[in-house]
Amino acid sequence: MIVLRLTRAALSMLAVSAVTLAQLNLPSKATWDDLSLVLYCSVFLIAAFLLHDAVFTVDYIAKAARAREYELQLRASLSATIGELVDEFGVRWDEVGVYHYRLSGFRWRRRLTKVGGMLAGVPPNDMPTSYDIGKGVPGLAVQERMLVTESWRQFVERWEQSRPRDWEDQPSDHRYGLDWDELMSSDRVEAIVANPQYSAGRLTGCIVVTGPFKPLQMSGSPMRRIMSNTATQIKHLGPPPRGWRNHAS
Repeated sequence: MIVLRLTRAALSMLAVSAVTLAQLNLPSKATWDDLSLVLYCSVFLIAAFLLHDAVFTVDYIAKAARAREYELQLRASLSATIGELVDEFGVRWDEVGVYHYRLSGFRWRRRLTKVGGMLAGVPPNDMPTSYDIGKGVPGLAVQERMLVTESWRQFVERWEQSRPRDWEDQPSDHRYGLDWDELMSSDRVEAIVANPQYSAGRLTGCIVVTGPFKPLQMSGSPMRRIMSNTATQIKHLGPPPRGWRNHAS
């Protein structure tokens, strides 16, 4: 890409220089009469580059509009989920976060990428932008294709009293696929609930909820119903538009 841009810049400079010199009859008019083909090619290159820039600008504006529309609809769905959680469990709205992760990458290197999230009415930054399959509560939920819950803050604080070697000796699923450094650097959200998301019979991603939930609340029918409703709403939105990440706020 850089090579192409440098090549285009060089060709543009040469083409503009040729047209400018011809207009000024430098070094002479006779010179450009002999180089008329070069002059025509220069004019063609300038016109082609201008047309390309115009098409690119229109396409960029259209993609940005689609990305903004998708992001607004996603935020509305996640905000509605926060409202349901507040009504159902009596928690404070500014303590609850809801996130949508989508499977991305090739079959041999699949991972969960965060598409969006809501916390206290604004897009939050307290959750990782991606998870490898099998890592963290969301990664394990997708790997096992089932709801996974954890009182994460208590879980981490309990293991802080142990030695790294004791942690590493645990089975991978018991430590959520994390090594000691990953565990210690993880965000200390109070509790995490992760549920796989499906569309057209395929696993497409994961819905994640964080907040001050008790163990029975996290795994009970009301939580499963709310997360299922969220997954259905997001499924109806369809996949993010192409190039959405370049335009998302």
